[in-house]
Amino acid sequence: GKEQRDKLIGELDWAHLCTQCPIDANFFGTLGLCLDNLAQQGNAAAVEKVALYLQGNAEKLTQGVKNVHQSQYGGLANLLWNCNLVNHPLAHQIATDALEPLIAKFAVWPGNYRGLGQLVNSLHSVDPELCKTFLGTNKVRGRIVQSINTYDWSRNVLGLRHLVKAVLRAAP
Repeated sequence: GKEQRDKLIGELDWAHLCTQCPIDANFFGTLGLCLDNLAQQGNAAAVEKVALYLQGNAEKLTQGVKNVHQSQYGGLANLLWNCNLVNHPLAHQIATDALEPLIAKFAVWPGNYRGLGQLVNSLHSVDPELCKTFLGTNKVRGRIVQSINTYDWSRNVLGLRHLVKAVLRAAP
């Protein structure tokens, strides 16, 4: 049951799993979940080990973020949020280095509203001003508004609600 599952999860070597997870945009969500579990264990030595590993792979992480597809905003958000828990300076560096490429190929549609909302929340947790810069660009703001104004709202209302809450929290 749930207790047995939680016990097994708590016994896993999350530091090892973090260092074995591929540093690739397709695995950012998985790496983020591993980092989350690592942070929850509260093992300072393991966190430091993974923080150093991530720092050593900063270039690969930044390149992966630059190559992220718009459908992967949720995975990117998970990575940034949890990297911020383990190594804030690195999360800030990655977000800063990747901001311009993210803006350059920014796209939004109802299917990625939830992931985009998560990305906004993650950017805000890393650096509120960086998030305001992201949301304040004409391209990002314009495409969000255009998508919201042209979509039939008989479906996907929860994704929109999540996106709107994230934007209002980040840039009221």
